[in-house]
Amino acid sequence: MFQDRKHPCRRRFEPDFSRFPSVVFESDDWGACETAPNPVSACQYLQLFGRRQDAVTGTLESPAHLEALFAVLRRHCGVDKQTAVFTAFTSMGNPDFPAIEEAGFQRYIDIGFDQGVPPAWCSDGVLERMRAGQQEGLWEPEYHSLLHHVSPRLWMELLNADSREGQLARNLFKLQIYAQGRHIPEYEGYTLPEQNECIRTGFSRFRNAFGYLPRAAVTSDAYPETEILWAVNGIRTI
Repeated sequence: MFQDRKHPCRRRFEPDFSRFPSVVFESDDWGACETAPNPVSACQYLQLFGRRQDAVTGTLESPAHLEALFAVLRRHCGVDKQTAVFTAFTSMGNPDFPAIEEAGFQRYIDIGFDQGVPPAWCSDGVLERMRAGQQEGLWEPEYHSLLHHVSPRLWMELLNADSREGQLARNLFKLQIYAQGRHIPEYEGYTLPEQNECIRTGFSRFRNAFGYLPRAAVTSDAYPETEILWAVNGIRTI
């Protein structure tokens, strides 16, 4: 017997992992609008970093991408007759590029994933398709980040910097790209209370988007104190 979000449940089948090896499907970065809103900006992004033009560059998932994945999951059931389920660690914020520019790069302003995405990114129906996957039992969102692999505070500093890195950041900004080609931990430069406020904001958006507070979280940006704050806010699995 165990407790899910609403009701006590009894598993219909408890796997013997020694006899029935299991596969866990965990995937990151859903909802993140960080690298290339369209093929043209993808080529420009690669040129800025001197990378090959045939390199693969990702973009925001589309409803068609999600439905193609769901179709695969529907075809595969366990011995308990349940379909496979994706645990989708989801980012809950993306930059509001026009608002940041209007503010003169002096403060970070974002768009919650529960409200939409930056204008250049094509996302009509993405959240609705995720919710449909939830209802079907194929899609299990959990928490990943607010801004994926970039500290908003350090990004604002880069956008104002008189340096090669600053110019690169501004060139990327014009393409509505926030990925800097290197890892800038999300919580870098934030105090514990500020980290907690970021987490609470992300969790609130997550509940608005998916109907429940997250129970699991994953990111390589977390400090030990970040994990404590996650736990205080309800995370059970890291």
